[in-house]
Amino acid sequence: MNSNNSKVGAGYFKIINNTTNKIVLDSIYSDISEKQEVHEVILINEVYKMRHLKKPLSILPGNELILKPKSYHIMFCNINRSHAADELLKAKILFNLDIEIEVSFKVLIGNDSHKNH
Repeated sequence: MNSNNSKVGAGYFKIINNTTNKIVLDSIYSDISEKQEVHEVILINEVYKMRHLKKPLSILPGNELILKPKSYHIMFCNINRSHAADELLKAKILFNLDIEIEVSFKVLIGNDSHKNH
C-alpha cells in the first residue's frame, strides 16, 4: 500500500488457491479507507489506464493470482488518515465459499515502483 497524506492508495498481494474448488474474490473490507475496490490496469494506445473491475476475479484450483502494479490491484479510496512508512494496515479479503482471509498491507511512501498510470 502506498500512502502519506494522499486520499488514495494501492494494495498488492498474491493469492494461491490451494483448494479443490474455484474461488472468487468477492470483496475486501477495511477501515483504511471509505471504499475499497479491485482495479485493473490496461494499456490503450501506449498509455496505462486504471479502471474499477466490474466482475469478480476467479482463481482456479492450483492457480494463483498476483495483484501488482500495472495489473490487478486493490484501490483504497478516501483514505481516512495519514499513515507512517512501514506501518501495517489490516484488511479482510472475502471469497465465495465463506472463505475470509485477514491480510496486512505495509505502507510505502515515495516508492515510484507502484505507479500504474
